[in-house]
Amino acid sequence: MNLCFITTFPPTQCGIATYSNYLIKSLINLNPNIKIFVICESNIDQSLIENYLNVKVFPCFNRESDYYEQILDLLKDLDLDIVHIQHEYGIFGKDFRFLKLLKGIKDLGLKLIVTLHTLHTKDCFSSTDWESYEKEISTFCDFLVVHLEFCMGKVMERIGVDPKKIVVIPHGTYEVSKIDKLLARKKLGLPEKGKILLSFGFVRKLKDELTVIDSLYLIKKEVPDVYLFIAGNPQPNREEDLEYLNLCKQRVKELNLEKEVIFSDRFIRDKDLPYVFSASDVCIFAYRDEVRSASGSFHLAVGAGKPVILSRIPKFEEEGILNISDEIMAIPQTPESFAKIAIRFFTDKPFYEYVKSKIKEFGLKTSWENIAQKHLDLYKVFF
Repeated sequence: MNLCFITTFPPTQCGIATYSNYLIKSLINLNPNIKIFVICESNIDQSLIENYLNVKVFPCFNRESDYYEQILDLLKDLDLDIVHIQHEYGIFGKDFRFLKLLKGIKDLGLKLIVTLHTLHTKDCFSSTDWESYEKEISTFCDFLVVHLEFCMGKVMERIGVDPKKIVVIPHGTYEVSKIDKLLARKKLGLPEKGKILLSFGFVRKLKDELTVIDSLYLIKKEVPDVYLFIAGNPQPNREEDLEYLNLCKQRVKELNLEKEVIFSDRFIRDKDLPYVFSASDVCIFAYRDEVRSASGSFHLAVGAGKPVILSRIPKFEEEGILNISDEIMAIPQTPESFAKIAIRFFTDKPFYEYVKSKIKEFGLKTSWENIAQKHLDLYKVFF
């Protein structure tokens, strides 16, 4: 089986790049005979590309250009059975270019799968007809993969996508190695005593770190020895996110929390994940966006076995409520709601342990090995 992924790929600092890397490694582990080509962006340091068995990486396209021409020219020279695109609007945009890419792939006679990592609907962006565009994407594909059944798969059926083309495969969970908590905190320069609340991932307005900071102020009234570690940085070249990070730091000063809030101010690479999560007690995701997608950062917290506090939004509701507990869901943009759950985690040990046990079950269910097997089963439909 010769398979081609069109995606971002490490060293690009991007959730889709990380996802693709985990998936490809897991596919190779399950089937060493599979041959995988990766077509990724060209504006990366190629010396940092990780090479591994049966995988050939082609830095090829620029998202700011007519990328479909660059990709199609390369595809013509490869011996392929299946093309699998990891789609995200931030990479491929919403215009004719992606549709031309899909049509060109089908004209080459190749089987085509698209994973829609994010689904936009009219209730999110009423000024743009995202739904017609997403339905048009489906007309070129053999299958569309989504991570969530109800808030993605069922919505796609509602907008007119052929149900036979929709395949639900959850986001994978990477098992984060566990190390001694004190050792991890010393390594990262974090307080050695007390509780640490972790906000992990790219810093941006829609992830609402401001609400997390305000919730810490409330938590400390009942749990004085608690700290907040904001582990991550804005994505490169996103000026609005840099401005938002500065706004977060200003809010910390206003609340006199300079000693309690620690910013990593850097991208957290895979080798540092065990330290970041092992140092922490509870992970908090206060996102407030209404787009429909799964969260890689949330699945890393699951893979680390950490209890989580989640916003009650489409991104988290399905997985959080069905697999963990409705009691970990907080009202978006409401510091009091997040603080209440955090305080319960820090003061109610049976509840803390219950959530940990459910997190463990969910992590095993969505391990990358299991998710890669679901992909292999889908690929085998073509043979």
